[in-house]
Parts: sequence; C-alpha cells; structure tokens
Amino acid sequence: MTHAHWDHVGGYTGFLDINPNLYIIGNNQFKSVLERATRIPKYKQFRSESYSNSWLEGFAYSLEVDQNKTLIIGGTHIDLEVVVGNETEDALFISLPKQKVLFVGDVLMPYLGDPWVEEGFINEPILAMKTINTYNAEHIIHGHFGLTFMYGTNQQIREFHKVYTWLKESVYTHIKAGYSANEIMRLNLIPPGLEKHSELYIGYLAQRKYVIARMVDKMTGYWHENKTDEEPRGFFSLTSVEYGRLLQIYMNQSESNIVTSLNDMLKNGDLELALKMSIAALNVYPDNDELLEKKEEAADRLRSISQFFDPMKFAVYTEMIGQEHKPMKTK
Repeated sequence: MTHAHWDHVGGYTGFLDINPNLYIIGNNQFKSVLERATRIPKYKQFRSESYSNSWLEGFAYSLEVDQNKTLIIGGTHIDLEVVVGNETEDALFISLPKQKVLFVGDVLMPYLGDPWVEEGFINEPILAMKTINTYNAEHIIHGHFGLTFMYGTNQQIREFHKVYTWLKESVYTHIKAGYSANEIMRLNLIPPGLEKHSELYIGYLAQRKYVIARMVDKMTGYWHENKTDEEPRGFFSLTSVEYGRLLQIYMNQSESNIVTSLNDMLKNGDLELALKMSIAALNVYPDNDELLEKKEEAADRLRSISQFFDPMKFAVYTEMIGQEHKPMKTK
C-alpha cells in the first residue's frame, strides 16, 4: 500500500475475501492517517453515498515498514522506500527495478491532503521529487490517473520541482508580509520560465491554490491578517444569514432587484459572488424560484470550471445544487 488514505486501503477486505492469508505491506506511520480519515465531510458526493468507515475498521498491515526494505516475491525484486509526501506522513515508494517501474502513490496530490482535515506537507514534496528522479524509472505510476498525466515522467518532475520550489518561496514571502490566502491567490503567481514548459501548465495550476491555502494554514493562527488590516479571516462571525439581512433590511433590496443584480454578476463572470449572494438572498426569500435558479446557474458554471482541475470542488458544487453526480456508464 502506498499510503493509508481511505480511497487506497478502504477496499482491502475485498482482497481478503479472495485470499484470507493475503500479506499486506505498508508504512508503519499509517495509524495517524487512519485516525484523520474517520472525519467524514457532510457532502455525501465527496466520498459517495455508500461510503462507510467500517471499511477501515480493523485495518492493519501484515508487515509494517519503518525503513527501506528489499523483498523478493515470486522471483520479482521489489524495493520499498519510506518517504513523506505532500499528503501524508506514511508514504511508501514501491520500485520494480528490473521492470523500471516506480509506484509513488499520492506524494504529489494537488490538494496536499484531504481538504476537510488538518494534514498535508509543504517541504517534504521537494525531497520526494528528488528521490523519484534517483530511480530513473521509465514508468512512474501515481495513485490516480490524473497525477500520472501531470507528473508521470522524470522530465515533468524535474521541471515541476523548480516551479513548486519557486511557488513555495513566493507564498512564504507574501505570508510574512501579511497577505491573506485569498489575496495571494488573486496575485495569479506564475513562475518565470513556465511558458517554456506547456506540459507543466495543468500540474502547476492544479496545485497553486492548495499550496497557498496549506501554507497559510500552517503559518498562521485562527486569526488570519490581510494587507489592509480590515478583512482578517476568523475575526468576524458573519454568515449568509447576516448577508441576507443586509440585502433585505439595510439595503432594502426587493426580490426582483436581487435577481437583476445576480443576472449582472453572472453576465460579468462574478460567479463566486453570485453564488454567495444568491445563498444569502434565499435565507430571507426561501420560496423565490428565480433566486434558486441563479444559485444553481452560478454553482453549475463554477463546477464546469473546476471539472478538469479540481474534482473536490466539482463534487461540492454539484451537491450544493442538488445534482446527483452519477457514475459514468461503461460500454
């Protein structure tokens, strides 16, 4: 097992049904990862309607690896290397040197861990990328197809190592200067030279916001300052309920006026603002079908933007508008 996230070990009982004597091998740091995995977000489509932590109950490795190890199984030479990825502390590289194949799991997962729990590492991926290149493998297989597409060759990983390091240092500088996560995201940070490597565009953009968010989370307290000192995060306790009151009571906005404003926001591409304001308006005008339509349009357009970069956001936007994300049909 490359690591103990639920989507990698959750189906282990299916293998044990086939062979109860199956030998399961993994990094011995897996216990803390499993403990975090039991925090299930309320968004059902994030893990699916049928997800249950019972899949993880009683999970344990037959062999817990705490240092690099070589195994010979059925005549196949397998090297195991204990590493820390950008997601979890229990990563394990699995190398088949004769076949020039390296399994690296999720050490370069864009989200730097489950967005709903406190995990993820910033500096460790730099070492992990260097380690991957030392294998000189011809086939670098990640834990998900999208990762293999974005970071599946030694050349991609060498170049991504440079832009990731640049991003990390740039974000660090801005956090020290008092910039908030949202302010840094709005800067549209682009590393010099990226234009020469079109193969890195998707991989870089997929990680940028999450690197920023994780670094701010790691480097600040529960109050987050910002460069104007007027919009600290965690300081105010305003929700969509208060914004709804703002629209109805203090700004004296009628339902039709709000619908008109939402149409303008959608027309101008202010999709997040349109979604936020439609949710606020529905708190005070819950039976207005036009407001509901604007909310659904905003979320639908946001998920269409997210679908190739961010399946996490895609799932959440989908559930916010009550649209079931059905499994793809196979021929």
